[in-house]
Parts: sequence; structure tokens; C-alpha cells
Amino acid sequence: MRLPIKNDPGSSKTASPTADSEKFAPFADRTSRDLRNGLSVAFARALDTGRPDGYHQVARRWRACTLSAGCRHYLENRLALYDRVMAAWTARLDSSPTAAALELWNLGLFFEVHEVVERVWRVARGGRREALKGLVQAAGVYVHLEAARPESAARLAARAAQRLDRWRKNLPEISNLGELLEALAAHPAVPCRLAAAGGGPSATLHPRGPQSKPEYPPQA
Repeated sequence: MRLPIKNDPGSSKTASPTADSEKFAPFADRTSRDLRNGLSVAFARALDTGRPDGYHQVARRWRACTLSAGCRHYLENRLALYDRVMAAWTARLDSSPTAAALELWNLGLFFEVHEVVERVWRVARGGRREALKGLVQAAGVYVHLEAARPESAARLAARAAQRLDRWRKNLPEISNLGELLEALAAHPAVPCRLAAAGGGPSATLHPRGPQSKPEYPPQA
């Protein structure tokens, strides 16, 4: 289930950021990868408290570093999106991590979906655990596609669809799981929007249009 290695933002083993490239390229550049992983871990942990302080502190440390234009754009973009998700999530009646994962999914933040849901999956049991693993794998499909790894994405999509179909009753918070299964079958570059059971799609967040691309920094 593991995606590219995550570094704990508080660990002494985290690499010191340097500007290796003008691009944000987490699958090729160590600094980009550490930035992405550190921010996503900090955001997932912030859901435990419902406060943004943790990931803002991580962001401040990165701002003090010499970063490429692409990394700096990614940092500010991600921070704004995290604040948006946090505000929407804390305003919802359902303040579970999986509810936050739906908000993240509908903004195309699939690496963060993987991070958030995996934390829940680790402590779940039975069919719920299997269903959550399927959702983690589904997010991983689109992470692979963002990295231009279509063959890996296709293999993971098949496994995710099989697991989600078998254990779908254990994800009652997603009302349109069938649409996700159809999307995984074709593994399109832009997946379907996930709808929250009982409330329809997240009313506070507006997904990108079907022809839009993820909100990544320009690759100059």
C-alpha cells in the first residue's frame, strides 16, 4: 500500500531542502518529495486536533528555506487548499477523517487522501478495514497517473475496484461508490467526484471541471 517514501516533518532524518530544480517534481526530486510528504503528514495529524497550527508550522519552516519557484508555488497552493479543506471539514456535522478525505478527493489532493485514510485504515478491523484499504488504493491510482505511470495505475485500479466492490457496504459515507468503480475501470486522468451520503457532494468545495487538470505549479 505504500506510495513514495514519507518523511516525518519532525524527524532529524528529513533532508535539508535545497533548490535542485525549478520544477516541482516529487517523483524525481528529493526536495519536492520531502516538501509534499512533510506537508501531507502534518495535515493528516492536524485532523486529530481540528487545528491548522501543525501544518502551518511546517510551512513556515519550508518558507525559511531556499526553494525553487515550483516548490514555493506548491507550498503556497497546498497551504491554501489545506485551509480550505480544514474550514469546510470543521463546519460539517461529520468531522471524521474520512469526511475530510472526501473534501481532499474532490480537490484532486490524492496523495493527501492516501495519507489521511491510511491512518484510519491502520486501526480499523474486518470489512471496514478492507473497504478503507480499497479507498487508499483508489487514491494511489491517481497518484500513479500524476507520475505518468499508467501501467502501475491500471494494476492498482483493478485491485482497488475488486476490494471496494466486495466491501462497499462498509463505506456508507460515500453515496456514489458505483461511479468510483466505473472510473477505476477506465482509470481516467480526472476521476469522478465523491458524494457524501446524506448530503450529496460537498457543498463547500467546488471540483475542477471534467477537462481541468490538478492544481499543480506550472512546470517551466
